[in-house]
Order: sequence, then structure tokens, then C-alpha cells
Amino acid sequence: MTLAALLHRRHAVGQRAALRRRSTSIPAAGPPRAEIRAMTKLLAGVSSELDDAIEQELAAARALPRTDSPADGDPPMLLPGHVAGIVDRLSRIVDRILARRSLLAPLDDIAARTSAWTRVQWARQVRAALGVDLPAGDPDMAALFADFRARNVALIRSLAADKVARVHKVLTEAGSSTRVEDIAKALRAETGATASRAALIARDQVLKLNGEVTQARHVAAGVTEYIWRTSRDERVREAHKALDGTRQRYGEPPVVDPRTGRREPPGRDFQCRCTAEPLIPGFDGG
Repeated sequence: MTLAALLHRRHAVGQRAALRRRSTSIPAAGPPRAEIRAMTKLLAGVSSELDDAIEQELAAARALPRTDSPADGDPPMLLPGHVAGIVDRLSRIVDRILARRSLLAPLDDIAARTSAWTRVQWARQVRAALGVDLPAGDPDMAALFADFRARNVALIRSLAADKVARVHKVLTEAGSSTRVEDIAKALRAETGATASRAALIARDQVLKLNGEVTQARHVAAGVTEYIWRTSRDERVREAHKALDGTRQRYGEPPVVDPRTGRREPPGRDFQCRCTAEPLIPGFDGG
């Protein structure tokens, strides 16, 4: 529903709207924390599945017969010919993970839940500003959801490919004289780096979608301007801190990186937790 229709509805309910209006400011939109956790869990699951596959490959390597006449009791060593086979099998596992519905359905669910979250935030702001409830109905988010799915399938592929590349690097650098147990320790050290990257990707992608869907709701309602709001803590970047409280226009994003001149609306910069406070006509200078 557009702002014009909401303003008309406010006029129609008259004094009831005025009595219901309690807030003197528009409440800040909170971040979709549950959706960030769901995305983190999804990516962590993919990473864990690959870790299990790597462990299985190394377990098989431990059972390989020695060809270098070792002394009795010596641990097995990975031979050069085994490396290509391990990497090839891991790459096929990545392809299977990315092709299955059990990966795509959670991405679609996270997108839908993020959209629902932004609707709750928007409804709170409309109620505070105009004293009326937001009616049912949403702008079409299909394109945003499809982009979110495609973007994150690509990112998951990149995350998995990076893990396989790390495995390849460790195996190649180890050489045939390195014990499998020592290789396993080196690979476990790499696991933490991938898990950390997965958590960053999850947070960044859900925050980006949150910003995109919020903008789509505002624009569909007729909001053309907003106030840039940061989370106002020590993690806010200096460029974003400088934007806090400034009036901005949709379609004309401000500079978020003075060094490169890059422009982004709230929530689109990497790991950006900033939000757009809608400027609603007739409310606090809107």
C-alpha cells in the first residue's frame, strides 16, 4: 500500500488514529538475527559435510599399502598418485551438494523469512508515524529472492571450491614423505579458516537482502527519502559513522568508501548493519 493510501486511511479513522499514536519518533528497524543464524547454520553444514568427506578420504589413505618398504609399525604416507584422486572425489561431492534441493529450499526459506521480518519492521514504523496498521499485501519480491538464491549458490560454490583448493595445496606441499596423520593435522588447521569465512558470508548476505527488501518496500509505498542510521557501536566504519543521521534519497546512494568513491545504500556494503529510516510525509519533517 502506498503512503497516499495510508494517509487517506489515517484521515478516515480520524481521532482513533491520533489516540493510538504513542511514539514521538519512528522506531529503528532491527536486524534479522534469526535469519542470520539460519544462514550461518546452513553454510556451516556445507562446510562440515566437506570436512567429513576429507576425513573419510584421509581414513582411506591411512589404509593404503606402503610401497617404500617401511619398517613394521610405521604410519602410512600419502603417495603423489593419490592426491589427484582425492581432489577429484571432493570436487564431485561439491557438485552433488550444490545440485540438491535440500540446499536450495533453505535459501528460499531464509529469503522469505527475511522479507517477513522487514514487513514487521515497516509495519511498526507506519504505526508509529501514522497511527494506522499496515494492511496485508506485499510488493513483488520474486526477482530479489531469485538473485539471493543465485548469488548464494555461487558463494557456496566458491566457499567449497576454496576448501578443496586448500586441501589440494596441503596435499601437494606435503609430498610423499609426509605421514597421513601430519597431513590430517594440517587440514584441520585449515578448517577453522573456512568456517570463519562461512560465518562472514552468512551475515553479509542476509544483511544485504534485508537492505534490498526494505528498499523495495519503501519505494513501493512511495518513500523517496530516508535517514541513514548506524548501529552506533565501536564496529561502525568511519565513513558510515559520518553518514549517521543524514538525509538521503533512494536511487542516489551516498559514498561509503571515500578512497574509491563507491556508493551504496544502507545494508549493501560488506557486513553493513546500517538501516534506512523512512521519511514519511507529515511526520518529523518527512
